[in-house]
Amino acid sequence: MGSPVKRVKQAIRVRSMKNDVVLSSVEVFRKYVAEESISTGGIANNVVVTGTLIWKSEHKYGDRQLVRLHITDAHPEDSFEELSEELYNSNDENRSLVDSELITAAVFGETADSPRLPQNSEVIRIANSRKRLVAY
Repeated sequence: MGSPVKRVKQAIRVRSMKNDVVLSSVEVFRKYVAEESISTGGIANNVVVTGTLIWKSEHKYGDRQLVRLHITDAHPEDSFEELSEELYNSNDENRSLVDSELITAAVFGETADSPRLPQNSEVIRIANSRKRLVAY
């Protein structure tokens, strides 16, 4: 049956999942952010973003290292190969257009090859952005 701590943690996890607002496409994400920020002045804590990881990029700001995860819809119409070719390999001239079609998440203190980060093409789940990144 497990320990009391494990049972409580599982119950909390199940309860919080019932209240989650799951956003699984770039379009739904944009719409939710616009509506929520207008109506409440902020974004709810129970937002979960799911999407397909297209690529990771490393960045350094001063002495801080971070990895950006470039994410598209959880179930895109295009194949991963098409997405990767068209989006990742687009030229600098089209970069802002490409960025507008993606969700970007930042993970601090990691490198792109970290085993703790998901692999390209995986569907990932990001909850509340505090290093609670879960690939599934």
